[in-house]
Amino acid sequence: ARFRSRRLTIRRSLRELERMMEPQRFFRANRSILVNLDLVREIHPWFGGRFVIRFSQFESSEQIEVSRRQAKLLSDMLD
Repeated sequence: ARFRSRRLTIRRSLRELERMMEPQRFFRANRSILVNLDLVREIHPWFGGRFVIRFSQFESSEQIEVSRRQAKLLSDMLD
């Protein structure tokens, strides 16, 4: 996990964390990443029906890919 530019070790599964978070603010981007939507700067279409997310608080080169399945859910959320 990242918190204010620091990495933290959390002893819970991502599924457990996802259940604890507010669904309007946190989104499961893929099998290994949970995203705080408040920190998203840009969302761009990517290859194969995926998206790429860039964040406002991290280096401009840092980005993550949203899986195809989750890209559909994200698109529905943002509409």
